[in-house]
Amino acid sequence: MIHKSELKGNFVSLSNSLAQDKTMTYELKGLLLELMSRPEDWTVKKEQLRRAGIAGHGKLNRIIKEGRARGYIYLQDIRDGKQQIKDRIWHISDRPMTPSEWVKKLKNENPIQGKLATTNKELTQRKMNDISRKKELRLSRN
Repeated sequence: MIHKSELKGNFVSLSNSLAQDKTMTYELKGLLLELMSRPEDWTVKKEQLRRAGIAGHGKLNRIIKEGRARGYIYLQDIRDGKQQIKDRIWHISDRPMTPSEWVKKLKNENPIQGKLATTNKELTQRKMNDISRKKELRLSRN
């Protein structure tokens, strides 16, 4: 028997096809779950994942390679005027896409010119501020 709690907020929703895919490794499912639980403008960095204990260097590279091959992870290189890579933006999806589908999707969305609008540190601080405000509101109501 499966017991599920009633979710009222602060949760991630994934398709059953992703969760029940028997051909995908549990490591990739875990990485996708971790990444899909983050805000949409979260900046993904491989070193950050490694330090968080997701996996060691070699295993993490293997998981990323699987995610890219299956179309769940797309890495967009940002180049400078000399065509040298200055940054890499990770795009994560809960459904697989071909490279041409990724390119089309990214062209249709607001194109990224350089750095993303917010950093993880800013997002974390914003979340902490929201939590503090909610606590203050609860206290003021009592």
